[in-house]
Amino acid sequence: MSVDYDKLVADAVASGKARHMAPKQIKLVLGDRIAGKFLGRELITSKNSKMPDFFVYTFERTEETVRFPVSGAFDKGQGSQLKEGGIYGLEYREKMDIGGGKTFKDIDVIVVSEPGEDIEEDEDGEENEG
Repeated sequence: MSVDYDKLVADAVASGKARHMAPKQIKLVLGDRIAGKFLGRELITSKNSKMPDFFVYTFERTEETVRFPVSGAFDKGQGSQLKEGGIYGLEYREKMDIGGGKTFKDIDVIVVSEPGEDIEEDEDGEENEG
């Protein structure tokens, strides 16, 4: 008897029981909100001298884990204040012109809770501050 592994994977994905090991790579676009648990950041060093180094942030969301790039300016500002395990909302509000033909993404950080603060789950399994 042979096992149809393709069908097993398709069934697991369709049922919502599948877990992805690699976070989904996304690019923030104007108006996006990323809400979830901050899992960490990674510095990506560019081998191209014209491309600056940048950070990739990883968030666990309700349905999936995602990774997305942010600028060094964001990382040094609000990003440096994010704590692993904290629950945050990041809103990409607008692209700011900083002169010289350069822009950066204006990202607002909404702090829901930080590690050590109590978060309670309601009867539906949703988290609430407590």
